[in-house]
Amino acid sequence: MAKSTNYENPLIEIIGEAQRALPYDVRHRPGMDEPQLLPKRAAALRTLVMKQTSVRVDKDGKIIVGTGGNMAGETISIEKAIFRGSRFAQAGGNLVFLPEHDDPKFIESGSDSKIMTLRSEPVSFSVVNAATFEEVADDADTPDSDLPLFVSTITRTGQKSFGVRFKLTRANQKARGEQTTADELLASIVAGITKVVDVLATEAILANTPTAFTLAKAASAGLRFGELKALVGTDATGAQIRNDGRLTASGIEAELTDATDKTLIGDFSMSAAVIGPDLQILVSRLNQNGDVHVTAWLSAEAVCPDAGKFWVAA
Repeated sequence: MAKSTNYENPLIEIIGEAQRALPYDVRHRPGMDEPQLLPKRAAALRTLVMKQTSVRVDKDGKIIVGTGGNMAGETISIEKAIFRGSRFAQAGGNLVFLPEHDDPKFIESGSDSKIMTLRSEPVSFSVVNAATFEEVADDADTPDSDLPLFVSTITRTGQKSFGVRFKLTRANQKARGEQTTADELLASIVAGITKVVDVLATEAILANTPTAFTLAKAASAGLRFGELKALVGTDATGAQIRNDGRLTASGIEAELTDATDKTLIGDFSMSAAVIGPDLQILVSRLNQNGDVHVTAWLSAEAVCPDAGKFWVAA
């Protein structure tokens, strides 16, 4: 694993820009010697694309917040850091990041020419089950069947928005160092995004009111035993620790989560969390000392189109 000695946290630049920002715009008026000062917020707004913004992680995948130049680690994107930290994703759940830009489309106009426009295409997550074949007599028609397809569609406008704000003092930055302070802040934000993903995913599954788990129900749903995973919530219902130290729930390999109080069992690849590509960062200066508010926003949603693949531990 390579050493990351030249890592630059983007929050350092955004915070510094806000601390240097003027609380007004200068407008020069024709024929006037004195310029007009137009009040504005002393702030810096930046859009961070998650697949292009990096964090440093250690060999266990945890974000590094130390300042040691010799600290070994690797630099990965926020997207990958969310995937590594999400209990839902590690149980087999899908993380889908929306594209950064809308695709250009040519639309026919009233004449023979075409007009280029930007159109946002919805994201679809589908679950395809096995088709049910039936024996058909030689002189009979094959009966119609419903296509065993479950589809959930998400658009940018249909996503939920989430935000968090911190107060960061200039004195704290000086005492702990700008790099350490920024690394701690970004680590907290990325961990918070991971928590949003897990909460949304478990809420989407529980919204279908899953019934109590049994192996008979899993077999009837057509699942292999190896496809089953469990997330043990804060009530720890059905959780047991085997003699080899492995956590299970109702006999299924499990991991702990604080995203729900229930214990969920199922094939998590049948569900998905859909996340916007951008992380919006607004840093506003509060006073002449350089104290700032750091606000972060993102958009996300989760879908569970096939409710028949999930249960709760009894």
